[in-house]
Order: sequence, then C-alpha cells, then structure tokens
Amino acid sequence: MSAEVHTLQPELIALGVTREWLHDHKIVVFHITDQKQAAVDAWLGATKDALDGWPESDTPRILHHLERLGTPSQASYTNRKIAELHRSYFIVRKMRIATLLRSPTLVGLIRVMAQVGTLSMPNNANIIPSAFSDREKAIAWLLEV
Repeated sequence: MSAEVHTLQPELIALGVTREWLHDHKIVVFHITDQKQAAVDAWLGATKDALDGWPESDTPRILHHLERLGTPSQASYTNRKIAELHRSYFIVRKMRIATLLRSPTLVGLIRVMAQVGTLSMPNNANIIPSAFSDREKAIAWLLEV
C-alpha cells in the first residue's frame, strides 16, 4: 500500500465539505459529511475549480469520500448535479475518480452504477471510476498508472 503524503492541511470548503491534496497535488480528496444543497453545490463547485486548475499534462485523480448519503431528496439533487458535472468535464479529459463509502454493499452498487453510467456517456474511455470502503486502497488505485 502507498503511504499518504499530505501536501496541504485539509481546508474547509463549506459546512460539511473539506478538501485536501495528497502526493504532491496528484490527488485531491473531498470529504463530504453533509448532503444539503449548499454543501453539494460547494463540493461540486470546488471539484470544478480543481479540474479547471489541473495541469493539462496530468491526469486528474479525485477521491470523493461520502460520509453520509443523505435523504432520498438530497440524493436526487446530488445525482442531478453530478450528472451536470459529468456532461461538462468528464467527456473531454481523462481522469480517475474514486468514491469512498463505509458500506461494502454500497461500494459494489456504486461500482456497477459507475460502469453503467460511464458506458452510456460519449468518449467514456476518458473516465476511470471505482468505489472503495478502504481509504488506502482507494489512494493506491488512484496512483496506478
């Protein structure tokens, strides 16, 4: 396993959302503990900012650590906003995206959903998604070539 190398302390993006950079800015980690609309907007806005600032020569490697999944209405809003983000960024640039969840059962479900969603998108070879219940495994996967 790869030991985490922090390059910056976690920063508060909004209530319920922090961001940290690992491995000399090779990985950005978003830790989400609240899925209220303001937190989701801040999280995905910070994700867009990270992608906009990522050097063109590097592959973005993003870890979304979802502490809670929220209510069905919150999940619906989150899914809609993530779909908007996918349409605007993920079809034009190759990237690796990991989702970290507590439940191994949900990890399996998210993996299947990510593969189905990726296959239905144009230029899907650019997106390499996966899901994990172990942070170290997620980070090691993100660092793979």
